[in-house]
Amino acid sequence: MIQVLIRTLIFGALTFIIMKMYRGKSWARIALIILLGGIGTLSLVIDPIKWLLEGNSLGTMFDGVELTSLLFAASRVVHLAAVLMLLL
Repeated sequence: MIQVLIRTLIFGALTFIIMKMYRGKSWARIALIILLGGIGTLSLVIDPIKWLLEGNSLGTMFDGVELTSLLFAASRVVHLAAVLMLLL
């Protein structure tokens, strides 16, 4: 429940910043790049890196995987691709 509250606050803050960006505030674009591009990307790659550091291998990545895990992994890849496209 705490994670839901934290995520709701974060999404609310991001929505506020996005609205400011559309109104022409240049600081909002920089804030989005830092928050979504930097911190958001870190939050997406930390878990897979931890998983690999725990001794798991890429070869066993799909052993016993469920559909929800595949969908979540796909959403991470799409998110990372979108961030990289914005930076280029």
